[in-house]
Amino acid sequence: KSMSIFGEIEHRNGSTASDIKFKSSNVIEDVLTKSNATKKMYLLTGALLALESGGVLLIDDIDFGLHYTIHKPFLKRLFELAIERDVQIFATTHSLEMITAYNKVVEECNYYDIARYFEMFEFFKNKELCMHEIDCQTLKREIY
Repeated sequence: KSMSIFGEIEHRNGSTASDIKFKSSNVIEDVLTKSNATKKMYLLTGALLALESGGVLLIDDIDFGLHYTIHKPFLKRLFELAIERDVQIFATTHSLEMITAYNKVVEECNYYDIARYFEMFEFFKNKELCMHEIDCQTLKREIY
């Protein structure tokens, strides 16, 4: 068992997404009865908990379906679990709100040594896919 940002998650090794349940207000409810955003948060947290040390979690459009007010606490908890479980998370987003929340979590929690932000783009001359890392200070200047 491990704490999520919204309550206690019950996870059994080898379980499927529908087997992951959470406790809120002393009532255990099936995750699949919740909103899409809540499902996403618990399923991603459950997937992270299922990984062994050294594992990798890939998340496409991490912000999809999540209200911008939940981005920061959600990312903070994912960082905490990733550190605790010794796993890596690779996530994509197009959301300026999610990028801003990411940068704030890195700054507030002093995750400079473990967090990396990369931008991917297509080079217009030859259509080559390019990627470059942006440090938190530069990212902050670009955001604001």
